[in-house]
Amino acid sequence: MPARHHRLTRAGSAVATVATALVTTAGLAAPLIAPAYAVTAEVKIAAPDADVARRISVVASGRLGVLYQQEGTDGYLWSSTRKAVPALDGVPAQSFFDTYDYDNRVFYSTTADDGSTAITAYNLETGYTYSFKLPSGYRHPQMSGGFALASNQLADGTYEYRVVRPNGSGGVYDTQVQLPADATAEAEPQILATADGGADFVVRYQKDGRAAYGIVNALSGAVTALQVTGPASSFRLTRSWVSWYTREDGAGIRIRARASAGESPGVRTVPTSSPDSDVTSFVVGSNSLWYEGSGGALHNLSLPADADPVLADVEQAWQTGESVAVIGRATADGPRSLYFLADDGNGGVSVTPWQTITPVHYDGSVGALGLDRGTIRFLNSLRGTGTLHSQDIGTALAPAGGAPLTPAATSGSAGAGRFADGGDEGLAQLTTDPATGKDILTTADDPKGDIALPATDGRILDVSPQYVLYTGGGKQYVVDITAGKVVREQNAQAAVLDYGTLWTPSTTAGQVVATNLRTGKAVRTVDTGGGCTPDDLRTNGTLLYWSCAAQKKAGIKNLAYMDKTYDAPVGGVLLGDGFYGSYDPVKKSIRLTEVRNDVTDSLGEITGVASTTAADTRGVTWTVDRRSNKVAYLDADSAVHVVGAYDYTWLASRLTAPDSIAPASFAAAGGAARWEGRWWLSKPAASWQVTVKSNTTGAVLRTWQGSPTRSAVRATWDGKTQSGALVPNGAYTWTLTATPADGNGAALSTSGTVQVTGAAAVRRDHAGSDGIGDLLTLSSSGALSIQKGDGKGGFSGKVTGSGWATSVKAVPFGDLDGDRCNDLLVRYANGTLRAYRPGCGKAVTPSTANTALGTGFDQYDVLTSPGDVTGDGRADLVARNAKTGALYLYKATSSGKLSARVKLYADWSGYKKVVGAGDLDGDGRGDLLVQDKSNKLWRYSGTGSGTFKARVKLFDNWGSSYNAVIGVGDITGDGKADLVARDTSGTLWRANGSGKGSFGARTKIGTGWGTYKGLF
Repeated sequence: MPARHHRLTRAGSAVATVATALVTTAGLAAPLIAPAYAVTAEVKIAAPDADVARRISVVASGRLGVLYQQEGTDGYLWSSTRKAVPALDGVPAQSFFDTYDYDNRVFYSTTADDGSTAITAYNLETGYTYSFKLPSGYRHPQMSGGFALASNQLADGTYEYRVVRPNGSGGVYDTQVQLPADATAEAEPQILATADGGADFVVRYQKDGRAAYGIVNALSGAVTALQVTGPASSFRLTRSWVSWYTREDGAGIRIRARASAGESPGVRTVPTSSPDSDVTSFVVGSNSLWYEGSGGALHNLSLPADADPVLADVEQAWQTGESVAVIGRATADGPRSLYFLADDGNGGVSVTPWQTITPVHYDGSVGALGLDRGTIRFLNSLRGTGTLHSQDIGTALAPAGGAPLTPAATSGSAGAGRFADGGDEGLAQLTTDPATGKDILTTADDPKGDIALPATDGRILDVSPQYVLYTGGGKQYVVDITAGKVVREQNAQAAVLDYGTLWTPSTTAGQVVATNLRTGKAVRTVDTGGGCTPDDLRTNGTLLYWSCAAQKKAGIKNLAYMDKTYDAPVGGVLLGDGFYGSYDPVKKSIRLTEVRNDVTDSLGEITGVASTTAADTRGVTWTVDRRSNKVAYLDADSAVHVVGAYDYTWLASRLTAPDSIAPASFAAAGGAARWEGRWWLSKPAASWQVTVKSNTTGAVLRTWQGSPTRSAVRATWDGKTQSGALVPNGAYTWTLTATPADGNGAALSTSGTVQVTGAAAVRRDHAGSDGIGDLLTLSSSGALSIQKGDGKGGFSGKVTGSGWATSVKAVPFGDLDGDRCNDLLVRYANGTLRAYRPGCGKAVTPSTANTALGTGFDQYDVLTSPGDVTGDGRADLVARNAKTGALYLYKATSSGKLSARVKLYADWSGYKKVVGAGDLDGDGRGDLLVQDKSNKLWRYSGTGSGTFKARVKLFDNWGSSYNAVIGVGDITGDGKADLVARDTSGTLWRANGSGKGSFGARTKIGTGWGTYKGLF
């Protein structure tokens, strides 16, 4: 065992000196063990700060400037003097009327003790103030200069507009607005433009079921109707002009001299970039200024189209009588400033930069932490906006400061429990559905796959590669993020995920149970020994922490080491790889404790953790990566630290694959389907490889390789070899190997099997698509059966079709029609040869779909298929003429027919039996076996070009008692072609193929087979 550990004490970002001790036993020095590799590196990440564009909020304007609030400064500022206006401190910004006043007054409303509305005026230049009240029932006032426009509801439910102004003796003048005939006032009046002095203003009203507009004279109440058609905006009223913007009857600025305001206006066309974008326009002298959209360049229609803009960028702008106040930039890279635009006296526009608006500095504030397999993530708040920042800190024992990752925008509801890592689809976040107010779960790799959740203001309790554990409204929900739906609901309780397993308290106090989320079945029960129902559970697959706060009991179970029990603090514990961390609220520190086999020992203490008002500090000021040695915490300056809890290579767990989905069967559908293998790793891997190997030949047919992965390995297989050919049906072994990214422990190697069907048909596999050869039998009653090979050297089960004449000869054949199922050739007594295509595993009857291949086949006493003789991948037919002994080859064609015969040998009449045996010698070519009249057994190996090599003797005195010999294919599951023979007593024998061209000793596999009229 390694020497006892050095102690680490961290305060803020400081790491104490590392010392190594020696242990002596019975007076002898313990064997010298190399000291641990010290974790000297620490990653420290300051909370991101920023200098941001200072927000400016203009509340009112006057002839000499604007009254505004600016971010980072209390109270209100008057641009004319660039000074604060203390007299207005305490007045809510929403109480001011957003209006222009020639005399530099601002107006705000208050509610009097009697419930009436009072309006106060304050002169920003002189400091003079006065107030007046609105008559009872007057609502929704708007200001134009010293005039208040309000609505008053009449007895019939309609409204009228009233203009109110103080009369100098404590009362008010009250004037009715004389709208045009058949026009009605709106319940909430709007003043759309104000002229100098305020005595004239533009108001909207309703006429003929649509909005209409007019200029109101505040003294008389008279209204001059404007010739506005359709929706309109940007109303401006100067001494000389009235204008507005509309797209109705041709987009453009409408403008008319004040003296003839009621007549049809002129049109100044605006060259917008989009036919439906918003346009904001202003009037300075005789110039029409405009910008498109929410901001951008401010143009002057009086200048040529290619002239430079008046200002390069506009953020906000206000018509202030005869001038315009703008916040923006004169050039694209110029300073952000407050500008005043006015008539320059020569028909142009003067631009005066009045005040530069400096940026405001914000320090970041971290409110939540997450740490998962080499990535630290934290929620930083700037200016009240939260952003999730991430940084790669590596996968070695010593954290390394990698490059910051792209920040992720988050919702206003973000905080601890509203985001988490660990899923296959990346960062999981909770947002709020604006329509329902309920939570929505989103993942980074599937941002459009929002999953609606049933609760509001819930929290993510845990995340595994496939699942999210969510709580809200007194319930808990397990969400399958792959399927995009909730798959389990339960009452709120202690619960934790471990890959595809959910741990919860049992109904028996003192026990916790693990449930497989894919099957819903309990797979393990653990007795905590506490005798209480836990209110907190944590696990990393190896360790299981439980806590009962009310009973002040807690502990840790080692799930990988005899369910060993360890003492642990009550609450505030997080598990890591081989250790746990516990928070001390008094010292504001994190204690680290090793947990390994029979050992628990202190690993040190992290001090200087930031204070928080959160009841549970986990995920707020500190966190632990449960699958590594990393700890992250927040210091008092809101800096994030990532450190290693230990530097002992022997303490880190080995790389495993604790969860996987690797289907045991795969219907390849000719390459159209996909086998999806997924393996979730216990820790990051530096590299990985997945292979698929044939169980019959041992050959590796497909290989996938990958670069470093933090979580999972995936392989998608179409049932084809590396070169693109369909694999033969049968059993295959997949093997995953991976090397640990932290360099600790042995490489991972795990494997499993998959049974492939729907790929390439295997010779003689007529039932089951299992890659195992089958035997065909014909009974004396005309039943043609497929005796299914069991892969163990025998036959089990059969598929039977009846109605056959007992005179037929069946020839098991390969796939003629390309449906990836072996076919059957049948010769009738009249010499007709037909191809039957029953499909995979189906019984063959005389009515099964078939086609005629030819006539005259009654001349042959041998019809057999050795497999592919010509090298084209299709099975071929060999036939011997009964009279001459000549041997012929019928090559299968791509059209599902047989080509014209080719003579191979002139006289094979000396052979008692000619058997198509398949590939006997492992070269991929079909071979023949022949038994001569002296009972010698010979092999003719196929050349792959439609011929055979010279014969090779295999046995003497072989098979004299056999009346049927069948090249049945592989029935033992070793991938080698076997032989089946029936003797005259009806006993069935098997000879195992060696794969090298010969066979082993025979084995009896059945009796009573003499009842069959034919074996094929």
